[in-house]
Amino acid sequence: READPQTFASLPYELLYAKALLRAGQPDRALHAYRALISIPTLKRFITLDAARLASDLKLNDEALRYYYDALLDRGLPEYPATAKEAFEFAYTNKNAEGLKKLAEVVGKTSTLNRLSQFYLGRACLLENNPSAASFTFSKLIAATKQDDITSQSLSELDDLDGSKLTGEQAVSRGKLAYKVWNFELAKKYLEPYSNDNITNAYFYARSIAFLGQTQTALKLLQSAADQWPSDPTAKLCRYQYGSLCLRMGEYKKAEGTFEKLRQHTPARGMDDATEKYIHALRAQSKITQAIKIINPYCSAKSKKNRHQAIFLRGRTYFQGGHFREAYTDFDTLLKASTAPGRENLFWKALTLEKMKQLQEASSLYDRLSHGNDFYALLAIDKYRELNKRDPVAVQEKANFQIGALPGPESVTVVQDLYGKDDVTPALLYLRMYDEAANDLQAISEDTWKLMNVNSKDRQQKYLTLAYLAGLGENFATATYYSELFVKSVPDRNAIYAAPEQVRRALFPMPYYEPVYRFSIQRNVDPFLVLAIMRQESKFKRFARSPAFARGLMQLIPSTANRLASDLGLKGFSVEHLYSPEVNINLGTRYIQEIIQRFGRQLEVIAAGYNSGESNVRRWLDCTTSKEAFEFFSNIDLPETKAYVMIVRGNYESYKHTYQKENLAAVVKNYQ
Repeated sequence: READPQTFASLPYELLYAKALLRAGQPDRALHAYRALISIPTLKRFITLDAARLASDLKLNDEALRYYYDALLDRGLPEYPATAKEAFEFAYTNKNAEGLKKLAEVVGKTSTLNRLSQFYLGRACLLENNPSAASFTFSKLIAATKQDDITSQSLSELDDLDGSKLTGEQAVSRGKLAYKVWNFELAKKYLEPYSNDNITNAYFYARSIAFLGQTQTALKLLQSAADQWPSDPTAKLCRYQYGSLCLRMGEYKKAEGTFEKLRQHTPARGMDDATEKYIHALRAQSKITQAIKIINPYCSAKSKKNRHQAIFLRGRTYFQGGHFREAYTDFDTLLKASTAPGRENLFWKALTLEKMKQLQEASSLYDRLSHGNDFYALLAIDKYRELNKRDPVAVQEKANFQIGALPGPESVTVVQDLYGKDDVTPALLYLRMYDEAANDLQAISEDTWKLMNVNSKDRQQKYLTLAYLAGLGENFATATYYSELFVKSVPDRNAIYAAPEQVRRALFPMPYYEPVYRFSIQRNVDPFLVLAIMRQESKFKRFARSPAFARGLMQLIPSTANRLASDLGLKGFSVEHLYSPEVNINLGTRYIQEIIQRFGRQLEVIAAGYNSGESNVRRWLDCTTSKEAFEFFSNIDLPETKAYVMIVRGNYESYKHTYQKENLAAVVKNYQ
């Protein structure tokens, strides 16, 4: 900087210098350097957000807000929605109503964030002590009846403003809407006084308190409502939900009686939902003969799809009862009837052959299944090893994947030339400023690809390199995005396990490794399982929110989070704290620990419990007679949970294969 100003200016060394000042504990001087850099158009987009956060740390709130505003003018900013939320919360926490309005003006131009902007405009009205304007804004937001987080938050704000002044009709309307957006505490508050007025109110109130854990009270209400208004169409819905709750609570005899009355006998058209649940209740009580008798007529349904579904269910029920030859016949029938045999059916056939002691035939099928990039391949490899004490052929195969090379000293002239042409990314990579480079991965030029020895037409190599670069910059959401694109492009997952260590680490990084490790060890939970679940839940997006209103890295819903926080003694906890990685991982690992304490350490059971709740796991386990993970997995009757379990198992195996040879404490200590 002092001895050779010309070379210093040939690359963004000034930015590296600013970062060094910050690391050296001189934030004031670092911010001074950032101020100068922001005036350089080619560098501005890489540093404005960092400048905002630094100014915020220094309590320079007006300056920080100005930088947030400038950052949000760039619609191509990675994690734009999360940054918008961060900026709004900064302004709101500092009680800056004008700042909220200014941010809303720019963020609101993005159609998907218009409702977020309107919500914070309502909060700006509150800060200006204008409750009528705030109420008008929040009322407009809930009038759209969108089932999103904004509706839930607006309902809570309105409750503070006018909740005690509502008419009965208004309270019931808000209560039903609160139920639909998973704000069950508010739904209970509004619906409870009117739950005896009609069956609809009773139904929504019972469902709300069931989600809050008051299951026995909900069961009584549903039964009472159905008896009080037997001719109302909602009575059938009350009975159905009564049966479903009984099924989830393990009260199988009551569920059996309820669904037997509700089910429709239409074998030709296939099973209705009540019949499926009736059969489930029978299986959970090990009434195998009775369940088979109910299933048999549906195995002759007119529709091929309905017929095959019934035969598949019958095969699993035969297996549950230890009737392996009959089960084998059903699975074999399904495989012969299909031009493209399903891998789940094929695994069932192999497992049934194994139970029949036909081990050579079973091994052959497991070997066949081990070639693939899915859940069944992972299970098949384990089964093959168990039977043969060696790896199947698929595991022995090697692959050759290449990550692009980072520009080194030999490339400095090319890098300087590109930087002079406003191509900044090669310079950032050359100076190892990965955080900044990760903000511009979508705009990598052909020249940059060439510099890194990447064929820009080879999508697989590009995905791998982009995942690697994003991970270096700790932009883990982007790294996961490109990692998943890469993994899907590889026909056989074993090729990934056989890849060089650098490739595997690029595909499966360890974000938030310190709290993951600390809370996992504290609770005797496998850290790789925590990462596997977190990756699937949020793709490592800190501000992730789901349609079911789960929040944060491990996607905890408010009711579960509030209970866990209370159990752990977290004082002053609110659902907004779920966006803190420390808090979210603390609660998430605690939840995993609870599932393990109730159901053991089988990965498929833990993942299913995390996704769908413990009551569902209990009823699936009650239909599982063997210790086979696959039998439990196949009993999962929720497609979303089934897919979730498959992905989590794949994530877990990938982490285990990537880091298994090292002491985990050393991995965490040396990860960076």
